[in-house]
Amino acid sequence: VYIGDNLTRVHLVLEQNRDGGGMVDISINAGAGEGIRAAFRFENGMLEGIIQNQNRNEVMKTEKIADIFRKEAGESWNLGDIRIVSEDVRFPAIGKGTDAVTENAELYRVAKSFLSAVQQGEITDEN
Repeated sequence: VYIGDNLTRVHLVLEQNRDGGGMVDISINAGAGEGIRAAFRFENGMLEGIIQNQNRNEVMKTEKIADIFRKEAGESWNLGDIRIVSEDVRFPAIGKGTDAVTENAELYRVAKSFLSAVQQGEITDEN
C-alpha cells in the first residue's frame, strides 16, 4: 500500500472464534521501526478497537488518523470505544468479538477503512 509516496508493507490477520465472533489485526510497517497497528472487533453491535503508533514521536499523526477513521467508520457502523494505546500495551489488548457470526468480509471492510484513514492522515500531514 502506498502511504504518501512510500510503499509500505501491510500485514492483515482475520481471526474467528468458535462462536463466530471475529477480530481484524492490521499492521503497517513503514520501515526503520516506524509503523502503526490496529485491532478491531464487533461487540454488542458496536465496532470497537485500539490503535497503536509504533513511533512515539508521531502521536499527533496517530490522533489525526484515529479521528479520520472514527468519522469514516461512523458512516458505516455503530462505534464503540476506539482508543489510542501506547507501545507498552500488549497487543492486541482486545479479544475476538463476541457478536455471533462477524463475517470476514465485514472485518475486511473495516481494515480497508482504516487503511484509507492512514493514507488520508499521511497526505493531510504533508500539506
